[in-house]
Amino acid sequence: MLAGKKGLVLMRVFYTDGSHKPDRSAHIVTDDKGKILHYEKHEGAKMKTVNEEEYLGVIAALKMCQPGDSVFTDSQLVFGQVCRGWKCNHDHLRTLRDEAMALKGARRAGLQWVGRNENVAGKIMERM
Repeated sequence: MLAGKKGLVLMRVFYTDGSHKPDRSAHIVTDDKGKILHYEKHEGAKMKTVNEEEYLGVIAALKMCQPGDSVFTDSQLVFGQVCRGWKCNHDHLRTLRDEAMALKGARRAGLQWVGRNENVAGKIMERM
């Protein structure tokens, strides 16, 4: 949250995306204008699955949040598992889901699903 004119509170918005390509995996966090706030790449044996990268992007954004901020993801899986109680069948994702849920609650931040065409971070990640 940021203080604006006359004490108004401005909520911040973060967009996230994860990617997996044959030679690397990565996740990104941007603001609503497309400014990159966080980017992390994994190569070789440290590569992650696309779902792990999607979770890592959301977690990185939640760590930046103040109460009332919103994080947008185009991952229906991450959104569904964190916000809708969808079943999580894989231990490596369950750990990430639990961390995201804990951060979301502790930071009192919102997590929203957004379509791929509206995901600012996704558009940037496509060009990387």
